[in-house]
Amino acid sequence: MTGQTKAGILLLDDRPEDRVPIEDILTTEEAFRVDRPGNRGDILDFARETKPDMIICDDSIPVYEMLDLCRHIRSDPVLEGTAVVLVRPFWDAEASGQAFEAGADDWIEALIPPVVLINKVRTWLRIKKSHEKVRDECRSLRALNDVLDRNFKELTIILIKTLDSRIPGVSERAEQAKAMAEHITAKLEIDGYEKKYILLAAFLHEIGKIGLPEAIVRKGYGDLAMSEQTLFHQHPLIGSMAVSTISGFKDSASFICHQLENYDGSGSPDGLLGREIPTGARILRTIVFQEELGKSGRSTGEIIDQLKQSSNRVLDPAITQHLIDYLGMGNEDLLSNTHRINVDELKDGMLLAEDVYSSSGIKLLPKGAKLQEWMIRVLNERNHVDPIIGGVRICKDW
Repeated sequence: MTGQTKAGILLLDDRPEDRVPIEDILTTEEAFRVDRPGNRGDILDFARETKPDMIICDDSIPVYEMLDLCRHIRSDPVLEGTAVVLVRPFWDAEASGQAFEAGADDWIEALIPPVVLINKVRTWLRIKKSHEKVRDECRSLRALNDVLDRNFKELTIILIKTLDSRIPGVSERAEQAKAMAEHITAKLEIDGYEKKYILLAAFLHEIGKIGLPEAIVRKGYGDLAMSEQTLFHQHPLIGSMAVSTISGFKDSASFICHQLENYDGSGSPDGLLGREIPTGARILRTIVFQEELGKSGRSTGEIIDQLKQSSNRVLDPAITQHLIDYLGMGNEDLLSNTHRINVDELKDGMLLAEDVYSSSGIKLLPKGAKLQEWMIRVLNERNHVDPIIGGVRICKDW
Protein backbone atom coordinates (compact mmCIF):
# COMPACT_ATOMS: atom_id res chain seq x y z
CA MET A 1 0.00 0.00 0.00
CA THR A 2 1.54 3.28 -1.16
CA GLY A 3 4.98 1.59 -1.19
CA GLN A 4 4.82 0.42 2.50
CA THR A 5 5.08 -3.18 3.74
CA LYS A 6 2.26 -2.49 6.19
CA ALA A 7 -0.99 -0.66 5.59
CA GLY A 8 -0.80 2.73 7.27
CA ILE A 9 -3.79 3.66 9.44
CA LEU A 10 -4.00 7.10 11.00
CA LEU A 11 -6.17 7.05 14.12
CA LEU A 12 -7.52 10.42 15.18
CA ASP A 13 -9.04 10.95 18.63
CA ASP A 14 -9.41 13.50 21.41
CA ARG A 15 -7.60 11.34 24.00
CA PRO A 16 -3.95 11.47 22.95
CA GLU A 17 -2.69 10.21 26.34
CA ASP A 18 -4.98 7.18 26.52
CA ARG A 19 -5.25 3.97 24.58
CA VAL A 20 -8.57 3.65 22.73
CA PRO A 21 -10.39 0.36 22.05
CA ILE A 22 -10.07 0.64 18.27
CA GLU A 23 -6.30 1.05 18.57
CA ASP A 24 -6.07 -2.12 20.66
CA ILE A 25 -8.05 -4.04 18.06
CA LEU A 26 -6.11 -2.76 15.05
CA THR A 27 -2.65 -3.33 16.55
CA THR A 28 -3.39 -7.05 16.84
CA GLU A 29 -3.04 -7.23 13.06
CA GLU A 30 0.58 -7.42 11.88
CA ALA A 31 -0.45 -6.13 8.46
CA PHE A 32 -1.49 -2.78 9.98
CA ARG A 33 0.68 0.09 11.19
CA VAL A 34 -1.31 2.42 13.44
CA ASP A 35 -0.21 6.03 13.96
CA ARG A 36 -1.69 8.67 16.27
CA PRO A 37 -0.63 12.32 15.89
CA GLY A 38 0.31 13.99 19.14
CA ASN A 39 -1.34 17.30 18.27
CA ARG A 40 -4.73 17.56 16.53
CA GLY A 41 -3.78 20.94 15.14
CA ASP A 42 -1.14 19.29 12.95
CA ILE A 43 -3.34 16.45 11.66
CA LEU A 44 -3.21 17.38 7.97
CA ASP A 45 0.54 18.02 8.01
CA PHE A 46 1.07 14.72 9.84
CA ALA A 47 -1.16 12.92 7.33
CA ARG A 48 0.67 14.43 4.35
CA GLU A 49 3.97 13.30 5.84
CA THR A 50 2.91 9.72 6.70
CA LYS A 51 0.56 9.27 3.69
CA PRO A 52 -1.76 6.76 5.39
CA ASP A 53 -3.93 4.34 3.45
CA MET A 54 -6.82 4.97 5.85
CA ILE A 55 -7.86 7.60 8.38
CA ILE A 56 -10.19 6.59 11.22
CA CYS A 57 -11.81 9.36 13.27
CA ASP A 58 -12.66 8.18 16.79
CA ASP A 59 -16.01 9.11 18.38
CA SER A 60 -14.23 11.41 20.83
CA ILE A 61 -13.92 14.02 18.07
CA PRO A 62 -16.97 16.33 17.64
CA VAL A 63 -19.02 15.71 14.51
CA TYR A 64 -18.49 19.20 13.08
CA GLU A 65 -14.70 18.73 13.33
CA MET A 66 -14.97 15.36 11.59
CA LEU A 67 -16.95 16.87 8.74
CA ASP A 68 -14.51 19.76 8.35
CA LEU A 69 -11.60 17.31 8.32
CA CYS A 70 -13.30 15.21 5.61
CA ARG A 71 -13.68 18.25 3.38
CA HIS A 72 -10.03 19.20 3.81
CA ILE A 73 -8.88 15.67 3.03
CA ARG A 74 -10.98 15.45 -0.13
CA SER A 75 -9.64 18.77 -1.40
CA ASP A 76 -6.01 17.88 -0.67
CA PRO A 77 -4.15 16.50 -3.73
CA VAL A 78 -1.96 14.30 -1.50
CA LEU A 79 -4.75 12.84 0.64
CA GLU A 80 -7.81 12.88 -1.66
CA GLY A 81 -7.56 9.13 -2.32
CA THR A 82 -7.26 8.17 1.36
CA ALA A 83 -10.13 6.11 2.81
CA VAL A 84 -11.88 7.95 5.67
CA VAL A 85 -14.00 6.10 8.25
CA LEU A 86 -15.89 7.84 11.05
CA VAL A 87 -16.69 6.23 14.42
CA ARG A 88 -19.79 7.30 16.37
CA PRO A 89 -21.52 5.93 19.51
CA PHE A 90 -24.71 5.06 17.58
CA TRP A 91 -26.22 5.28 14.09
CA ASP A 92 -27.61 8.71 13.17
CA ALA A 93 -29.19 8.90 9.72
CA GLU A 94 -28.96 12.70 9.42
CA ALA A 95 -25.37 12.90 10.67
CA SER A 96 -24.29 10.00 8.48
CA GLY A 97 -25.76 11.72 5.44
CA GLN A 98 -23.75 14.86 6.25
CA ALA A 99 -20.63 12.73 6.67
CA PHE A 100 -20.97 11.06 3.27
CA GLU A 101 -21.65 14.43 1.67
CA ALA A 102 -18.48 15.82 3.28
CA GLY A 103 -16.42 12.97 1.84
CA ALA A 104 -16.43 10.15 4.41
CA ASP A 105 -16.28 6.62 2.98
CA ASP A 106 -17.92 4.75 5.85
CA TRP A 107 -19.56 5.17 9.25
CA ILE A 108 -19.25 2.58 12.03
CA GLU A 109 -20.50 2.30 15.61
CA ALA A 110 -18.02 2.56 18.47
CA LEU A 111 -18.97 -0.83 19.93
CA ILE A 112 -18.44 -2.69 16.67
CA PRO A 113 -17.20 -6.27 17.24
CA PRO A 114 -13.42 -6.62 16.66
CA VAL A 115 -13.78 -9.17 13.86
CA VAL A 116 -16.22 -6.90 12.00
CA LEU A 117 -13.91 -3.91 12.43
CA ILE A 118 -10.89 -5.83 11.11
CA ASN A 119 -12.84 -7.09 8.10
CA LYS A 120 -14.20 -3.61 7.33
CA VAL A 121 -10.70 -2.15 7.43
CA ARG A 122 -9.38 -4.91 5.19
CA THR A 123 -12.24 -4.31 2.76
CA TRP A 124 -11.58 -0.57 2.55
CA LEU A 125 -7.86 -1.16 2.10
CA ARG A 126 -8.59 -3.53 -0.79
CA ILE A 127 -10.94 -0.95 -2.32
CA LYS A 128 -8.29 1.76 -1.96
CA LYS A 129 -5.69 -0.49 -3.56
CA SER A 130 -8.05 -1.15 -6.47
CA HIS A 131 -8.73 2.58 -6.86
CA GLU A 132 -5.00 3.31 -6.89
CA LYS A 133 -4.47 0.66 -9.54
CA VAL A 134 -7.24 2.15 -11.69
CA ARG A 135 -5.84 5.68 -11.22
CA ASP A 136 -2.35 4.50 -12.18
CA GLU A 137 -3.71 2.76 -15.26
CA CYS A 138 -5.71 5.86 -16.24
CA ARG A 139 -2.63 8.01 -15.76
CA SER A 140 -0.61 5.68 -17.96
CA LEU A 141 -3.34 5.63 -20.60
CA ARG A 142 -3.54 9.44 -20.61
CA ALA A 143 0.22 9.67 -21.02
CA LEU A 144 0.13 7.13 -23.85
CA ASN A 145 -2.79 8.95 -25.47
CA ASP A 146 -0.88 12.24 -25.27
CA VAL A 147 2.09 10.64 -27.01
CA LEU A 148 -0.12 9.10 -29.71
CA ASP A 149 -1.97 12.40 -30.20
CA ARG A 150 1.30 14.29 -30.50
CA ASN A 151 2.70 11.74 -32.94
CA PHE A 152 -0.51 11.90 -34.99
CA LYS A 153 -0.35 15.70 -35.21
CA GLU A 154 3.31 15.57 -36.20
CA LEU A 155 2.51 12.99 -38.87
CA THR A 156 -0.24 15.16 -40.38
CA ILE A 157 2.14 18.13 -40.44
CA ILE A 158 4.79 16.03 -42.20
CA LEU A 159 2.16 14.86 -44.67
CA ILE A 160 1.05 18.41 -45.47
CA LYS A 161 4.62 19.69 -45.77
CA THR A 162 5.40 16.82 -48.16
CA LEU A 163 2.40 17.81 -50.28
CA ASP A 164 3.53 21.45 -50.05
CA SER A 165 6.72 20.56 -51.91
CA ARG A 166 4.53 19.54 -54.86
CA ILE A 167 1.75 22.11 -54.48
CA PRO A 168 3.18 25.40 -53.11
CA GLY A 169 1.03 27.05 -50.45
CA VAL A 170 -0.73 23.91 -49.18
CA SER A 171 0.95 24.04 -45.77
CA GLU A 172 0.04 27.70 -45.22
CA ARG A 173 -3.53 27.16 -46.42
CA ALA A 174 -3.89 24.16 -44.11
CA GLU A 175 -2.97 26.30 -41.09
CA GLN A 176 -5.27 29.12 -42.23
CA ALA A 177 -8.17 26.72 -42.81
CA LYS A 178 -7.70 25.22 -39.36
CA ALA A 179 -7.69 28.70 -37.77
CA MET A 180 -10.88 29.64 -39.64
CA ALA A 181 -12.55 26.38 -38.62
CA GLU A 182 -11.50 27.03 -35.02
CA HIS A 183 -13.25 30.42 -35.12
CA ILE A 184 -16.40 29.13 -36.81
CA THR A 185 -16.82 26.10 -34.52
CA ALA A 186 -16.44 28.39 -31.50
CA LYS A 187 -19.17 30.68 -32.85
CA LEU A 188 -21.42 27.69 -33.52
CA GLU A 189 -20.64 26.34 -30.02
CA ILE A 190 -19.27 23.10 -31.45
CA ASP A 191 -16.81 21.35 -29.15
CA GLY A 192 -15.54 17.93 -28.14
CA TYR A 193 -14.95 15.25 -30.74
CA GLU A 194 -17.05 16.97 -33.40
CA LYS A 195 -14.78 20.01 -33.25
CA LYS A 196 -11.70 17.76 -33.35
CA TYR A 197 -12.98 16.03 -36.50
CA ILE A 198 -13.79 19.35 -38.19
CA LEU A 199 -10.36 20.84 -37.41
CA LEU A 200 -8.58 17.79 -38.79
CA ALA A 201 -10.71 17.90 -41.94
CA ALA A 202 -9.90 21.60 -42.36
CA PHE A 203 -6.18 20.93 -41.96
CA LEU A 204 -6.21 18.04 -44.46
CA HIS A 205 -8.86 19.36 -46.87
CA GLU A 206 -6.40 19.48 -49.80
CA ILE A 207 -4.76 16.11 -49.13
CA GLY A 208 -6.64 14.48 -52.03
CA LYS A 209 -4.86 16.74 -54.52
CA ILE A 210 -1.88 14.45 -54.21
CA GLY A 211 -3.72 12.20 -56.68
CA LEU A 212 -4.25 14.93 -59.30
CA PRO A 213 -1.94 15.88 -62.20
CA GLU A 214 0.45 18.71 -61.34
CA ALA A 215 -0.86 20.81 -64.24
CA ILE A 216 -4.27 20.93 -62.55
CA VAL A 217 -3.33 21.44 -58.90
CA ARG A 218 -1.13 24.43 -59.69
CA LYS A 219 -4.01 26.31 -61.33
CA GLY A 220 -6.83 28.22 -59.71
CA TYR A 221 -10.26 26.64 -60.15
CA GLY A 222 -11.41 29.48 -62.41
CA ASP A 223 -8.50 28.83 -64.79
CA LEU A 224 -9.36 25.16 -65.32
CA ALA A 225 -10.96 23.86 -68.51
CA MET A 226 -14.28 22.02 -68.14
CA SER A 227 -12.60 18.62 -68.43
CA GLU A 228 -10.01 19.66 -65.86
CA GLN A 229 -12.72 20.86 -63.46
CA THR A 230 -14.35 17.43 -63.62
CA LEU A 231 -11.03 15.85 -62.68
CA PHE A 232 -10.44 18.51 -59.99
CA HIS A 233 -13.73 17.50 -58.32
CA GLN A 234 -12.23 14.07 -57.65
CA HIS A 235 -9.77 15.33 -55.05
CA PRO A 236 -12.31 15.37 -52.16
CA LEU A 237 -13.07 11.69 -52.83
CA ILE A 238 -9.37 10.83 -52.96
CA GLY A 239 -8.73 12.75 -49.74
CA SER A 240 -11.72 11.15 -48.05
CA MET A 241 -10.48 7.65 -48.88
CA ALA A 242 -7.05 8.50 -47.48
CA VAL A 243 -8.39 9.95 -44.21
CA SER A 244 -10.95 7.14 -43.79
CA THR A 245 -8.05 4.75 -43.23
CA ILE A 246 -7.23 6.62 -40.00
CA SER A 247 -9.01 4.81 -37.18
CA GLY A 248 -11.64 6.95 -35.43
CA PHE A 249 -11.78 9.75 -38.04
CA LYS A 250 -14.66 8.58 -40.21
CA ASP A 251 -16.46 11.93 -39.72
CA SER A 252 -13.39 13.89 -40.85
CA ALA A 253 -13.30 11.77 -44.01
CA SER A 254 -17.00 12.55 -44.62
CA PHE A 255 -16.43 16.30 -44.23
CA ILE A 256 -13.55 16.18 -46.72
CA CYS A 257 -15.64 14.12 -49.15
CA HIS A 258 -18.48 16.69 -49.16
CA GLN A 259 -16.40 19.90 -49.09
CA LEU A 260 -17.68 20.91 -52.56
CA GLU A 261 -21.39 20.42 -51.81
CA ASN A 262 -23.35 23.64 -52.38
CA TYR A 263 -26.05 24.85 -50.01
CA ASP A 264 -28.61 24.97 -52.86
CA GLY A 265 -27.93 21.35 -53.86
CA SER A 266 -25.89 22.15 -56.98
CA GLY A 267 -22.59 20.81 -55.65
CA SER A 268 -20.74 17.51 -55.75
CA PRO A 269 -20.37 14.60 -55.27
CA ASP A 270 -23.95 13.90 -54.10
CA GLY A 271 -25.85 17.15 -54.68
CA LEU A 272 -26.82 17.38 -51.01
CA LEU A 273 -29.11 20.28 -50.07
CA GLY A 274 -28.91 22.63 -47.07
CA ARG A 275 -28.85 20.77 -43.77
CA GLU A 276 -28.39 17.46 -45.58
CA ILE A 277 -24.76 18.54 -45.87
CA PRO A 278 -22.80 17.71 -42.69
CA THR A 279 -21.94 20.79 -40.62
CA GLY A 280 -18.22 20.14 -41.00
CA ALA A 281 -18.58 19.97 -44.79
CA ARG A 282 -20.56 23.24 -44.86
CA ILE A 283 -17.75 24.88 -42.89
CA LEU A 284 -15.16 23.49 -45.32
CA ARG A 285 -17.19 24.66 -48.33
CA THR A 286 -17.12 28.22 -47.05
CA ILE A 287 -13.39 28.07 -46.29
CA VAL A 288 -12.55 26.51 -49.67
CA PHE A 289 -14.72 29.09 -51.49
CA GLN A 290 -12.81 32.02 -49.99
CA GLU A 291 -9.55 30.13 -50.50
CA GLU A 292 -10.12 29.96 -54.28
CA LEU A 293 -10.99 33.66 -54.34
CA GLY A 294 -7.79 34.45 -52.47
CA LYS A 295 -5.70 32.43 -54.91
CA SER A 296 -7.15 34.51 -57.75
CA GLY A 297 -5.73 37.66 -56.18
CA ARG A 298 -8.94 39.14 -54.74
CA SER A 299 -8.67 41.60 -51.85
CA THR A 300 -10.29 40.88 -48.50
CA GLY A 301 -13.09 43.31 -49.31
CA GLU A 302 -13.72 41.64 -52.66
CA ILE A 303 -13.72 38.19 -51.04
CA ILE A 304 -16.26 39.37 -48.48
CA ASP A 305 -18.50 40.75 -51.24
CA GLN A 306 -18.33 37.42 -53.09
CA LEU A 307 -19.08 35.51 -49.89
CA LYS A 308 -22.19 37.61 -49.33
CA GLN A 309 -23.38 37.14 -52.90
CA SER A 310 -22.96 33.37 -52.59
CA SER A 311 -24.67 33.14 -49.21
CA ASN A 312 -27.73 30.85 -49.20
CA ARG A 313 -26.85 29.63 -52.68
CA VAL A 314 -23.39 28.10 -52.57
CA LEU A 315 -22.76 28.71 -48.88
CA ASP A 316 -24.53 28.28 -45.55
CA PRO A 317 -25.56 31.86 -44.58
CA ALA A 318 -24.77 31.57 -40.85
CA ILE A 319 -21.36 30.01 -41.44
CA THR A 320 -20.64 32.57 -44.15
CA GLN A 321 -21.27 35.43 -41.74
CA HIS A 322 -18.92 33.91 -39.16
CA LEU A 323 -16.19 33.65 -41.79
CA ILE A 324 -16.82 37.23 -42.91
CA ASP A 325 -16.42 38.37 -39.31
CA TYR A 326 -13.18 36.38 -39.07
CA LEU A 327 -11.79 37.95 -42.25
CA GLY A 328 -12.83 41.37 -41.00
CA MET A 329 -10.87 40.89 -37.76
CA GLY A 330 -7.66 40.71 -39.76
CA ASN A 331 -8.51 43.68 -41.97
CA GLU A 332 -7.70 46.84 -39.98
CA ASP A 333 -8.72 49.15 -42.81
CA LEU A 334 -12.17 47.59 -42.82
CA LEU A 335 -12.72 47.83 -39.08
CA SER A 336 -10.88 50.97 -37.96
CA ASN A 337 -13.60 53.45 -38.94
CA THR A 338 -16.65 51.20 -39.11
CA HIS A 339 -18.91 49.18 -36.85
CA ARG A 340 -21.73 46.68 -37.32
CA ILE A 341 -25.28 47.31 -36.08
CA ASN A 342 -28.64 45.54 -36.31
CA VAL A 343 -31.06 46.46 -39.08
CA ASP A 344 -33.54 47.94 -36.58
CA GLU A 345 -30.80 50.32 -35.35
CA LEU A 346 -30.29 52.01 -38.74
CA LYS A 347 -30.90 55.74 -38.90
CA ASP A 348 -31.45 58.31 -41.64
CA GLY A 349 -28.13 59.69 -42.91
CA MET A 350 -25.92 56.73 -41.99
CA LEU A 351 -23.24 55.81 -44.56
CA LEU A 352 -22.84 52.14 -45.56
CA ALA A 353 -19.29 50.82 -45.16
CA GLU A 354 -19.98 47.71 -47.26
CA ASP A 355 -22.57 46.28 -49.61
CA VAL A 356 -25.73 44.96 -47.95
CA TYR A 357 -26.87 41.46 -48.92
CA SER A 358 -29.82 39.36 -47.81
CA SER A 359 -29.27 35.74 -46.74
CA SER A 360 -30.39 34.61 -50.21
CA GLY A 361 -27.45 36.51 -51.72
CA ILE A 362 -29.44 39.42 -53.18
CA LYS A 363 -27.57 42.72 -53.14
CA LEU A 364 -29.89 45.27 -51.51
CA LEU A 365 -27.73 48.40 -51.26
CA PRO A 366 -24.19 49.29 -52.39
CA LYS A 367 -21.25 50.36 -50.26
CA GLY A 368 -21.16 54.15 -49.86
CA ALA A 369 -24.93 54.62 -50.00
CA LYS A 370 -26.29 57.26 -47.62
CA LEU A 371 -29.35 55.84 -45.92
CA GLN A 372 -32.73 57.48 -46.31
CA GLU A 373 -35.94 56.64 -44.48
CA TRP A 374 -37.41 54.70 -47.43
CA MET A 375 -34.23 52.62 -47.70
CA ILE A 376 -34.37 51.74 -44.02
CA ARG A 377 -38.03 50.78 -44.37
CA VAL A 378 -37.22 48.47 -47.31
CA LEU A 379 -34.32 46.87 -45.41
CA ASN A 380 -36.51 46.21 -42.38
CA GLU A 381 -39.27 44.68 -44.50
CA ARG A 382 -36.74 42.53 -46.37
CA ASN A 383 -35.11 41.46 -43.13
CA HIS A 384 -38.37 39.82 -42.00
CA VAL A 385 -38.65 37.55 -45.05
CA ASP A 386 -35.01 37.24 -46.19
CA PRO A 387 -32.80 38.02 -43.17
CA ILE A 388 -29.76 40.26 -43.40
CA ILE A 389 -27.50 38.00 -41.35
CA GLY A 390 -24.92 39.74 -39.18
CA GLY A 391 -26.47 43.18 -39.47
CA VAL A 392 -25.13 46.13 -41.45
CA ARG A 393 -21.66 47.70 -41.32
CA ILE A 394 -21.72 51.50 -41.33
CA CYS A 395 -19.07 54.22 -41.13
CA LYS A 396 -18.52 55.58 -37.63
CA ASP A 397 -18.31 59.20 -38.76
CA TRP A 398 -21.54 59.55 -40.68
